[in-house]
Amino acid sequence: MKRSFTNLLVFYIFGILIFYFVNISSNIIIFLFLFSILYLSYNIIKSSLNQSVLLYLFLILGISISFLHANGNLEKSLGQEVYVKGVVEHLDKKTSEIEKYIISVKEVNGKSVPKEKSLLTIIGEKDLKLGSRVFFKATLKLPMENTNPGLFNYKLYLKTKGIYTLMSIDSNAIEKIDISNIPIRYKVKEKSILTIENVFKSYLNKENNSLITSIILGDSDYLDESNVELYRDMGLAHILAVSGLHIGIISSFLMFLISRIGIKRKTNIFITLIFIWSYGYIIGYPPSILRASILFSFLYLSKIIHKPYDSLNILSLAAIILLFINPYNLFSVGFQLSFIASGSIIVFTDRITYLLYPLKGKFIDTISSLLAVNIGVSPVQAYYFNKISILGFLANILIVPILSFSLILSFIMLGIEFIVPSLNSLLGIVLNGSLNLQFFILRLIGKFPINLIRVFSPEIITIVFIFIFFFIIFEMIDISSFSKGIEKTIVIYLLFLILINIVSIKENMEIHFIDVGQGDSIYIRSGKKDILIDTGGSIFKNHNIPEKIVLPYLEKIGVRKLDAIFISHFHEDHSQGLEILLDNFKIGNIFISHIPTDPYLDLLKDNRYVLLRKGDNITIDKNTNFKVLWPIDDMDYEDNINNKSMVGVLNYKDIKVLFTGDIEKEVEESLLEEVRGVDILKVGHHGSDTSSTLSFIEAISPKIGVISVGQKNMYNHPSGRVIGIFEENKTKVYRTDKNGLVKIVIVEDGYEVSPYLIDEKKKEVYLEDYLLHNYNYFLYNLLFFLSAYILIKKSPEEELINDL
Repeated sequence: MKRSFTNLLVFYIFGILIFYFVNISSNIIIFLFLFSILYLSYNIIKSSLNQSVLLYLFLILGISISFLHANGNLEKSLGQEVYVKGVVEHLDKKTSEIEKYIISVKEVNGKSVPKEKSLLTIIGEKDLKLGSRVFFKATLKLPMENTNPGLFNYKLYLKTKGIYTLMSIDSNAIEKIDISNIPIRYKVKEKSILTIENVFKSYLNKENNSLITSIILGDSDYLDESNVELYRDMGLAHILAVSGLHIGIISSFLMFLISRIGIKRKTNIFITLIFIWSYGYIIGYPPSILRASILFSFLYLSKIIHKPYDSLNILSLAAIILLFINPYNLFSVGFQLSFIASGSIIVFTDRITYLLYPLKGKFIDTISSLLAVNIGVSPVQAYYFNKISILGFLANILIVPILSFSLILSFIMLGIEFIVPSLNSLLGIVLNGSLNLQFFILRLIGKFPINLIRVFSPEIITIVFIFIFFFIIFEMIDISSFSKGIEKTIVIYLLFLILINIVSIKENMEIHFIDVGQGDSIYIRSGKKDILIDTGGSIFKNHNIPEKIVLPYLEKIGVRKLDAIFISHFHEDHSQGLEILLDNFKIGNIFISHIPTDPYLDLLKDNRYVLLRKGDNITIDKNTNFKVLWPIDDMDYEDNINNKSMVGVLNYKDIKVLFTGDIEKEVEESLLEEVRGVDILKVGHHGSDTSSTLSFIEAISPKIGVISVGQKNMYNHPSGRVIGIFEENKTKVYRTDKNGLVKIVIVEDGYEVSPYLIDEKKKEVYLEDYLLHNYNYFLYNLLFFLSAYILIKKSPEEELINDL
């Protein structure tokens, strides 16, 4: 089987994806696994083992191994305070306030447990050594999943690291720390990390020290967030992770040095591989370095035994090994970028070089490789980061050589530190200059007015089609080999799909109640208009809700501008994100209900704002308007900003949506005669007991109520009394603490409510529903395709265009 590992990898990945996206019962998985074992055994006995059998087996293995890694053993003790004995495996984060360690749990309540990692947060300072045994009491918790679609999933991120549970304790809660008999591997690892940190701290300035330490240790936590963003915006995120580029530079330089002192080739390769794998252990074997280590091991082995080396096949084998170890590696951004970048170099480089003929040479080879990487990783970067750098290719050409030189010089400095440390003072000057130069170039490119293009997150199927498009461009898929009939069939089939999609397009309005915790932020798309009511925020400044949730969510769904921002009132949980939105989007008008104090007043002075009052009517488009019901000019609620909240009815055709900000009982009483028969209500003040009186809810009689509220918030919102009133009124209530983002799509004949979560869990897609849905979809597409083919068969080629 040509490139057998590549074919097996594709089916293994399909199996992982099937398990992740489709709910399959454990009984079905066990049955499929046992059946596959029997099927494999039968084919071995009959000597009829072939490609199709292996592909099926790897599909089932993808499902089965994902099932085995779906939950951790410690999850059995969730919510319980347990006595834990564990070993410190890795320092994850350290600040002046907290320390985070990855702990290998050995015992729970005195009983041995299967080896499993957990993330321990210590509030305060403890400075634990790697390999030390710690004893403490803690309550096991599950990490949070994303509650808005497309945003960072912390739970899935930790699963890629083999971590399923969290523990948090005060520094004085650790009862015992045992540092006797720490295994040598931990001592070597800790000593190596400290040496790397101290060498560069001694000879480099703060910014350069954090950059080179981050690159060598593969940990971006050493870098300031602004610098991480700088590299990401320039399409250089791959540089911050230890990758094949780094391993290639290091191993090539090491082999060059060793060869110059007369050591034989085989011994040279053996020493280099020991160095590569030891280096991987020190930095914790991230997927990128495991991939690179496996690839280079096979590469050097092939040179020893003089056998041909198929890079793509071995890359696929490396991916299979990593996904056998942990199938959730597939969802790691580092894993995806690492393998896609490497695969793109292998697949596209030669074809790009051919297209650039007659230009040739090492510079052209470098250009071809960088173009190949950019072709591969750009769709993935767009999906995760929602930015594409126009000048990223230029940045790669200029920065990669400088950083390659800097990386070699850094490893020389680490070696010299043990031989002639005084020489590092001179080398440090050179390294500082090199790193200063690359920062200067990066910032200079970043100042260009046209560089970053904001893009929405493409669907996975869109990314697949993008790659198919490139395969066709580079003639990896030869469409000229198709018969004329098939070509015309495909064209007509696509025309069918386009026409049906055009016919099925309906005018609608979308309302997204974004889960921003204890705050409000509601995105509205009506026709071509993009509107935001409130920006989210928190009284806790370090939560950065607008930056972490509102801004990335808007970017992911393709928002490039905001025609209007309505600020219901100037409390942090409603308005804190105004500044960051002004920095990142073109804003039309800012509508406010009262004049705020600083810092919001300074923001408004430099931007167009409109003070709204009762009776104002804002026309959004031909179908939509926003009628203001509150505030009035002679308000006397000077000490209660909640009651200065903007209240308005959004009218879309015959559907009414009432937005109430944080108004309380006094304002509700003033509005009793103003509005009747509301379809959808944004529940006032997060469901507080100070709002949503029985008389008000009975007067407006909403069919749907949406409460924007934080999980386990300190205010105990929403009030049980309020929930009871809605139940009596037969109002269906959705809550962002339990449903995550609540999306409502309004069309001519009604509306559909789509919560992202059901009872705090992602909506499950059951196997039978999934198969039925896709069975119908498959039948529709088959019908279109067959209709096109029949049309082709019945019409002579010269009459086909006339028939169409």
